[in-house]
Amino acid sequence: MRGSHPISTDRRPVVTSAFPIGSHHRPLPALALALLALAGCVDEPALAVATQATQCGPVWDAVGVEAYTGNLGPSVEFVDRHQLHVGYQVEVGCSGTLVSDDLFLSAGHCAWAAGQHVRFDYQNRADGTARPTRDFTVSAVVEQQDDASFDYAIVRLDGQPGRWYGHATVAAVDPPVGTTVTIIGHPALQPKAIHAGPVLDYSSGEGTNWFRYQVDTLGGNSGSGVLDPQGRLVGLHTNAGCNQTGTINGNSGMRMSQLIPHSQTLVQLSRTRLLWWNQGAQAISLWNLDASGDMRDYAEHAVDAGWTPISLAGNVILWRHDDGRVSYWRMRTDGSLAGYTEHGPYGGWTALAANDRRILWRHTSGAVSLWSVNGLGEYLSHVEHVPAPGWTAIGYANDTLLLRHTNGRVALWTLDDSGALLDTDEYGPFTGWTALSYGDGELIWRHVDGRMSTWTIDRAGGFRTWTEHGPFTPWTLAGGADHKRVWRLPDGRVSYWTTDDEGGYLTHVEHGPFAGWTALYTASIAP
Repeated sequence: MRGSHPISTDRRPVVTSAFPIGSHHRPLPALALALLALAGCVDEPALAVATQATQCGPVWDAVGVEAYTGNLGPSVEFVDRHQLHVGYQVEVGCSGTLVSDDLFLSAGHCAWAAGQHVRFDYQNRADGTARPTRDFTVSAVVEQQDDASFDYAIVRLDGQPGRWYGHATVAAVDPPVGTTVTIIGHPALQPKAIHAGPVLDYSSGEGTNWFRYQVDTLGGNSGSGVLDPQGRLVGLHTNAGCNQTGTINGNSGMRMSQLIPHSQTLVQLSRTRLLWWNQGAQAISLWNLDASGDMRDYAEHAVDAGWTPISLAGNVILWRHDDGRVSYWRMRTDGSLAGYTEHGPYGGWTALAANDRRILWRHTSGAVSLWSVNGLGEYLSHVEHVPAPGWTAIGYANDTLLLRHTNGRVALWTLDDSGALLDTDEYGPFTGWTALSYGDGELIWRHVDGRMSTWTIDRAGGFRTWTEHGPFTPWTLAGGADHKRVWRLPDGRVSYWTTDDEGGYLTHVEHGPFAGWTALYTASIAP
């Protein structure tokens, strides 16, 4: 595994065809609210009242996220998926976006401090009634800067809200002028709303680290993410600049292409990991990859006989021994081992995976035990579930259990923070298709002919959208997570895909083959 790692830049074909899998989903509620009428509001904190000018053109047409009908360009499904990540700073009144399970990105001029609170679900239903909200406490300010060069803050939240709400994908990308971008936030401190419009230019008066767009905002939108059509967070709204009459100009936001290289936290969030296993040598090689999928560096670890890696999620590798024991490895961002905790064996129980400070166990009887662990991997509590006959638990992520039936059906069990069952959704069976994994709102399927299908799932387990790729004989989909896909050839070569927020192909790089090594898992890095 040492030495050069040649990478092919040949593009693999992408094929999308009619949906063969079918779908089962709840009907969406009627979308019938009138446009939000927001008036008499202050602007971003950095601007004097006399210079307020954030509405781009004569009409304010931002709309509540659940009343949105698709009239501004982005689809209803796009907005429904991405509005989940957006929260409201209670004490000051800014917006922001989850960028990991516990990291929240906003504007630096919002003066973030430990002990403040971020409110999620501060929004109205389609019928105009308010949703119940949930507040999470700021435990630490990780990074914050507000000067002529940068205006951003990254704070850590207690309670890992991203397990439930998911998180955005940051990308060091500058969308071309004219591209439609989307801002979801809390204009004038009001319930969550969406507006979209074109990128104007890269000539903001704020400086070269900013760009301009004609998207309506008001005070309270500061810190909102700016999303490109692929759902990537490519900007951070900070300043006003639009006019309602005459020359419209544009509002301004920080370019993630400039902010990511500046922020150590965002650099790590933009990278992923690829775990290789050499069974003969009883060793793993843990690669750190940049945003394009190119290998930056790696660390190797040898283990005693009998141990096999069974999952990778964030900074945690879970190992299982032939005797039933598990070892919960905590990895540093450079790939070195920070420490480990062992559990078991427990008669009849087999560990399946670790994710979101949970360990999933399955009993020979079919029962499931979901452990909660602390940051060291030490046991805190557990909840047990007994699926109906024929059902087997195969995975866990984001407060959701994935189960598969002997006839090919799939069930998604939505759990609360304690692990108790809230709701279930079932799909299938679909001839030839097998569900591989679930995580962060993506359900990945593989067909016997080599095709892949990615479903996007709402937080209640309901189907949203799908994409399909392949087959690319003799490539086989090995797995995927966090908008990455791992395809393997029989000789061990790997094609590492980056996908958009709906599973659509964006780019890829190839790695290998390396004699004796097999790529098993990919995951984001958790700063």
